[in-house]
Amino acid sequence: MSIRVNGAGDVIDAYINGASNSDNQCLINHAISYAETVQFDASDKKEQLGTITFLFKGK
Repeated sequence: MSIRVNGAGDVIDAYINGASNSDNQCLINHAISYAETVQFDASDKKEQLGTITFLFKGK
């Protein structure tokens, strides 16, 4: 999942990138929702791009 983070450390955009191997919309929605709650350290940079990897294990 790709993310865009502002200078305050808030995730301001989260979306599935080409590295994803899931087409399960429920898992995708949960990953996006969780990514949007992550808080990073503040930075002097206005915005930064990055990625987060989620591993979902089946029951």
